[in-house]
Amino acid sequence: MTERAHLYDRPDESDTMKNTVVFLIALVLPVLIAAQDLTALFRNVEAGDLERVRRELPRLWEQYPNSAGVAYLDAVTQERAEEAVIAYKKLIQNFSDSPYVDDAMIKVGEYLFARGLYTQASHELAKLTKIFPKSANVQRAVDLQINSLLAIGESDSANIYIRRYARQFPSLDFNYNLGGKEPLFVRTLASSAPSSLAEGMKQPSVAAVAGVPKPKPSSVAKSRPAPKSKGKKSVSRSFIIQVGAYGSVQNAMRQKMLLEQRGYTVDLWPINVRGKKLQAVQVVRFETRKEAEKVGRKLKSDFGYKFIVLERLEN
Repeated sequence: MTERAHLYDRPDESDTMKNTVVFLIALVLPVLIAAQDLTALFRNVEAGDLERVRRELPRLWEQYPNSAGVAYLDAVTQERAEEAVIAYKKLIQNFSDSPYVDDAMIKVGEYLFARGLYTQASHELAKLTKIFPKSANVQRAVDLQINSLLAIGESDSANIYIRRYARQFPSLDFNYNLGGKEPLFVRTLASSAPSSLAEGMKQPSVAAVAGVPKPKPSSVAKSRPAPKSKGKKSVSRSFIIQVGAYGSVQNAMRQKMLLEQRGYTVDLWPINVRGKKLQAVQVVRFETRKEAEKVGRKLKSDFGYKFIVLERLEN
C-alpha cells in the first residue's frame, strides 16, 4: 500500500514538460515579438520612410528601454546631424557590446571628416580599427583616417598607420598615392564590405532584442541629372547649393569626394572673397530654388553643412 501511495505522489512527467514549454515560450516570445517589431522598422529606414519610424520611437522606448536596436533607430532618424552624432555617441557608450557600435563609430567619424574636424576624425576612426578589427567598416575607416592625417599635414603619422594597418589587415588595400596632389580615394561601405546590404543583414537573435537586422541608413537624395527629351527644349537647371569654400584645393576635393560617394553631383568653382581666392564646393544642378533648398536641408541634416542656394547659369 505504501509503495502504491508513493507512485501516486510522483509528479506527472508530461505535466512537468508542459510547464517547462510554457515557461520557455513566456520567456522567448516577447523577445521574438520585439525583434519582429524592430525588423519591420529597420526595413522602413532602408526604404527611406524615416517619418514613420520617428512616430514609433516614443512607443519603442517605452516598451524596450534597454534596446540597442531602438537606440540605433533613434540615431538614424535624427533630423539634424549634430543630434544624430550625440545619439550615436550615447549608443557607443551605453551599448558597447551591441552589433551597432561599429556603425555608430563610422558615422561619428564621417561627420567629423565632413565638417573638416580632421584631428578629431582621425582619433575617432582609429578607435574603430582597434576595437572592431573584423568590422566591414574597417577599410573605409582607414581611408578616412589617412585622409584626415594628410589634411592636417601629418604625413609621417599617416605612413606609420599605413605600415601598422598593412600588417594587421593584410587583405585590405593600402596602395595609397601619398605623393599625389589629389585626396586619397575613400572606399564606400558597399565596395569594402563582403556582401550587399540585403545579403549582409544580421539575423534576429532571441538572445537579445538588439540582435535584429542592422541596416545602413537610407541613401541621401541625389541631385538629379538634367532630363533628356527628344525634340523639346532642355529645361534650365541653373540653381546650385554651395556648402563650403576652401583655400586649400585638397580640402575642397575631400569634401567633393565625400559628397559624390553619397550620390551627389559636385563641382568645384573658383570664387574670390575679400581678395582671397577660394574653391567653392557646389552641389549641382536644380531646376528650381525650392528643389535646391530641399536638398540643402538634407545636406545640413546629414552633414551639418551650412548652405546657400545660388543661381549660376549653365555654361
